[in-house]
Amino acid sequence: MLLSKIWLILKFILITFVILTSPWFIPQPLTNKIFLLLTTLSLFFFFNFKTSTQKIIFLICFFVLVYIQVSSTDIANTYNFTDHQKYIYQNRLNQYPPSLARLGNILENRLDSPIIYRLRQNFFDSLDLVNYFKNLFLPTLFIPFVIGFNKFLKRPNKFIATTAVISILLLTITGPNGSYGPLLMFPFITIIISRYSLEK
Repeated sequence: MLLSKIWLILKFILITFVILTSPWFIPQPLTNKIFLLLTTLSLFFFFNFKTSTQKIIFLICFFVLVYIQVSSTDIANTYNFTDHQKYIYQNRLNQYPPSLARLGNILENRLDSPIIYRLRQNFFDSLDLVNYFKNLFLPTLFIPFVIGFNKFLKRPNKFIATTAVISILLLTITGPNGSYGPLLMFPFITIIISRYSLEK
């Protein structure tokens, strides 16, 4: 019993350290800081005590973060393609011979259109660990993250997996490069580092 309390205290100290030293967290507006803190801590306490109240608090805070993420992202600009990108796309269409022009339009517009390209780019950007641990978290936390993520894969939690997948899908659609960055990923990365890295 005493050992489990000590582990809980250590995890809480680590999660507080991760949050307060994050180069991503420090410059955030006060409202963002509050909801990043509440979302992350409510998720932390839910995993340790698993009460319905903590789950509800997390979901409320999470949906507020979703609102902040979407409202701080210029979605129209995300899908505004440069002249160079349009040129490359049009050039690909011109490579098809006249007899295959119709097929080319189908393939390019449905399977490899600029929008699909941007969605694919958004998806991989939202999973870019180099960016997270170069600009958003202390680089020294990368090793605890790898350890924690490996333990998470061995014993996945459906709730965190589901909400993390929802976050990635939203970032894929809206783009992860909003005014405040991919806020939706902050609680999950922090939990992986601070909770799962200390799991036995």
